[in-house]
Amino acid sequence: NAPLNAPPEKPMKTILCLTFALLLGGCLRGNSSSVQDSPAAQLPAGVPQSLQYNGQTYRLQHWDGESGEYYLRGERDYDWSKLLTLMFVTEGKTFDDFAANMERLLKQENVRYRLDKQDGVLQLTMLYPPQPRHPHFAGYESNLMRYQPLPCGFAGLQYGEQHPATADGAHLFTAAENAQQDFQPQAAQILATLRCPDSR
Repeated sequence: NAPLNAPPEKPMKTILCLTFALLLGGCLRGNSSSVQDSPAAQLPAGVPQSLQYNGQTYRLQHWDGESGEYYLRGERDYDWSKLLTLMFVTEGKTFDDFAANMERLLKQENVRYRLDKQDGVLQLTMLYPPQPRHPHFAGYESNLMRYQPLPCGFAGLQYGEQHPATADGAHLFTAAENAQQDFQPQAAQILATLRCPDSR
């Protein structure tokens, strides 16, 4: 296992850095701790050890104080096919600021996206294209996200899925948009059960 002061680089492409670099003043990559090395008692109250999505169990493996990564059994770090990321924003920007900054940052990225904001909820569909010479991002990556308010700020759930570089990008993006019909209600249910980190 990696020591706490030298965790593996986070596997998601750039969205966590995009989100928190502006809102919280720094990128989360390189600051997460492995849950295998960190006793569960050190996790804040309100952070679940596992999440259920589409009939599969995802277990927490990395926690950095603001976000946690949940993997299927046998997957971790860059070696994943599907991944859930839970994010808490408990200080700093308002929800409206967060949504505006997220869209501004996405416009600067090489990513196809759709952003919908209504009734205090932010929904995102994203598709990252392959990076052929990158050792970890050679294929497509689709992401579905939902952010909604908490008493201490707001929380988000992101579902990522890997796809081969030979896939049809337009088809993948349409499929991701269609998948929102199932993702959003499940994400809303998960987020509704959360407490603010460290709330007792």
